[in-house]
Amino acid sequence: GVRGGAVGLVIVLLVAGGVALVAFDALFETFHRLFFPGGSYTFDPSTERLVQLFPFRFWQETAIAVGVVSVAIAAVVALVANRRLAQESTATAARPTLHGLRP
Repeated sequence: GVRGGAVGLVIVLLVAGGVALVAFDALFETFHRLFFPGGSYTFDPSTERLVQLFPFRFWQETAIAVGVVSVAIAAVVALVANRRLAQESTATAARPTLHGLRP
């Protein structure tokens, strides 16, 4: 289950990253319409301090960094889970059986 979840997370993050590269504006609009009240996420860069303090490039680089770190961690978790699964399979196969029956 852990391996499957980690691999699934990697796939979802890579697909979301690909969609963000191709259609960022549509993804941004859809995300904010789903999770925020209408109009609360449109900021005028000439008057809004949030946009002045944290410009688009900051959010872009932060999203890339979080995505890369998340994919790396999920990949490591998947590899560790895969190794543990392989070790468990080897240990189960090596166990002595009673009358040829496996537990």
